[in-house]
Amino acid sequence: MWDFAVTTEQKANKDYNCEASAWLGNYPSDAFDKLDLAIIARAESENNKILKGVMYTKTTGKFEGEFTVFRARIDLNDICIKHHIYDE
Repeated sequence: MWDFAVTTEQKANKDYNCEASAWLGNYPSDAFDKLDLAIIARAESENNKILKGVMYTKTTGKFEGEFTVFRARIDLNDICIKHHIYDE
């Protein structure tokens, strides 16, 4: 649980790992529709990276007592939100 956080969308200055992909990896694939699966497959083909020059979501704050930065591809983050994956 976030103690406090600021979320922004910004353009990547370099490649980053997408942290939303790790959350999706722990979720059963039969819960996703065809569009979700196509988005996930595209992300996997890009090694689950946020590529330089692409917009992404960045959350900075204190999570469970630790200062942290969470970066996610917007498309994968939207899937996590849609399926309440972060809530689990």
